[in-house]
Amino acid sequence: MLAYVFRVVTVLSVLSFVGACSSPGLDDVNLVASKVNMRTLTQGENTAVVTFGTGKLSDGGAVLWVEKDAAFWVKDGVVYTVNDIAKTLAPDLPAAPEGITYQAVYDVVDEKPVR
Repeated sequence: MLAYVFRVVTVLSVLSFVGACSSPGLDDVNLVASKVNMRTLTQGENTAVVTFGTGKLSDGGAVLWVEKDAAFWVKDGVVYTVNDIAKTLAPDLPAAPEGITYQAVYDVVDEKPVR
């Protein structure tokens, strides 16, 4: 799997995502990116670089927003929050089912935060 790095550009409050490459994990990243609080992406700047790690987890897709350490899980077109950071960024999303944990997401994604 490849990590996805996006350049986020704000134009009249519209954000456009340009993926570094194309692969099945990109669909999961696009779903997550469409659900999170977009203002947190740019933090008041006109542009920002955002990195997402992806991987397969329990018949779904794990997505980790690396800069925020926010974990999401995607299954059947539904995005779930996995940790409190993700829930803060996307409060209207449902919580992931039991067994889908931050550690499980962290273990399978191809890009991780520096610790």
